[in-house]
Parts: sequence; structure tokens; C-alpha cells
Amino acid sequence: WFSASGGAHLADGLSAGQDHLWTFAYGANMGSAKLQTLGIHPTETLKAALPRHELIFDRSLTDGYSEPAFANIRYIHGPYDPSSVAPVQGVVHAVSPQELEKLDLSESPLYHRVQMPVFTNTDHGHERVMAWTYVGNDDTLGPVGAGKAGHMPLGRAEEGAPSQRYAELVVCGAKERGLPEWYTKRLERGLDLLGLHSHFSCQKLQPHASTAWNEAAATSS
Repeated sequence: WFSASGGAHLADGLSAGQDHLWTFAYGANMGSAKLQTLGIHPTETLKAALPRHELIFDRSLTDGYSEPAFANIRYIHGPYDPSSVAPVQGVVHAVSPQELEKLDLSESPLYHRVQMPVFTNTDHGHERVMAWTYVGNDDTLGPVGAGKAGHMPLGRAEEGAPSQRYAELVVCGAKERGLPEWYTKRLERGLDLLGLHSHFSCQKLQPHASTAWNEAAATSS
């Protein structure tokens, strides 16, 4: 639904509501399965897109043999967005600061959080929103943007197939949120090329939290 060359109403004022923040999700955090596991209930969820980037499954982001790769975003160098890979589609969730801390724990230690401009589709057209986005901690990092703290993969990350469990969270999350059919089909084709079966079941999704989240939950219980 969004093309970087299609123009947008560049208004950085779309509010997430009182005491809430926007976070952009492009992987397992898109769907409700993982959010419910973490006790996160967004007050609003909107479809969104991140121009000048592509979605990859990064082998440097691994949680052992059973989870060989996780989703990441890669910056596209050059003067234009190649429509074959960009932009990254996803959603923005309006969450409380406490819920954002839960997400921080669930993404640690593989990811860190940076603010990035994404575009949402509203009654006023496409609007730009500054949203907290999780990018991978790997050794192929470069600057996110002028004056911004944080890093993101440039072009050297090695791609590989994620687990079937994780792939289903991503694909089913995209379908649950109503992302464009062409995008979900591209996701499925890409995963098929990486060696995963292209038929994904959304009946019994299996979200799990990171080691950091599990330890924190055990301490607080």
C-alpha cells in the first residue's frame, strides 16, 4: 500500500495517545500471539512501512541450533527503493512505557531499540511517525541516521532460514494485521527459497520470550 516514491503527508504529529509510544514491528512482534505472551495490549495498531530498507533473516541473530536466524532490517544503499525488496511492511503499536520495557527485555540481548521514521496509512493519507524499532546487534553495523544513536546492518549480514516456529509467527502476524497480499506472498517465497516449506499453519503459534525476559519474569514472580 505504500511506495517511497508515492509521496506522503509528512506530519510527525500522529499521536500514540496519552502516555503511550509508537513501536514499529516487522517480525514476530507484529501479531498478537507474542504480545499476549508478554502481557502487552496495544491501544492501537496501524499498518506501517519503513522505506529504504529490506527484511532479512539474519544468521548472526541466533538463539542456538533450534533458532538459527531471526528477522532484521537492512538499509538499502542507492538513490531509489527497489520495489522487489522495499519497503519493509509491518505495523506500529501504541504501547505504554512499561510495555516498551517488556519488549526491551524480550528482544535482549540480540536486538537494541532505535527510533526510525515509518509511514502509516490514515484518513489523511500517508503520515510519518517516529517509532521505536528493534534492530539486530551484530558485527556488520553502521550508523542509523544523522544525529541518531544506534546502529543497523548495512549490507554484509549473512542470511539463512529461521525455524519453522519463528517463520510462522512472522507470516501469520503479517496476515493477521492485513498486510498487502503481495508482501505476504513475497515473504513466503523468500522463506521457501531459504529452504522452509511455503505452507505455514497459523492455528497453533508458539511464541516464546528471550532468556532475559524469562529471567526477569522469574525474579518478579
